[in-house]
Amino acid sequence: KRKASQAALKELAELTNRCDDLGVSDPSLAEVFKDFGIVAGRLGDVDLALQGLARAVELATARERYSVISCVLALRMLHVACLAGGDVDGALRGGLEAVARKHFRMVYGEWPGAFEAMNPQLAQRLAARGPGPGL
Repeated sequence: KRKASQAALKELAELTNRCDDLGVSDPSLAEVFKDFGIVAGRLGDVDLALQGLARAVELATARERYSVISCVLALRMLHVACLAGGDVDGALRGGLEAVARKHFRMVYGEWPGAFEAMNPQLAQRLAARGPGPGL
């Protein structure tokens, strides 16, 4: 299974390079980078995972600054950072939390406790590491 994931990551890396070579910022290309980030994360490469997901957010927000898609991608980045533990420093994790909360707030509104209610496992991970933005 790991060998198949590594092969998929290689194929996705080639696709992301071709997407970047197009020189366009089209939200439809975000899926390729999202998939790249997910596979990289499953293989344990946190840096590549976050880079892929960050590019996916960049593309997803090319036409619309905040959307359900950008919110999900920002949440996924925060989730990856939380799972990585000490591999991601607190400042980066805090920044990702702030971005995820902002996308959530812009999409769903500012309701106290809504972020935690809609993301209970993530909220537990964040609470376990101590106070951060919005907590």
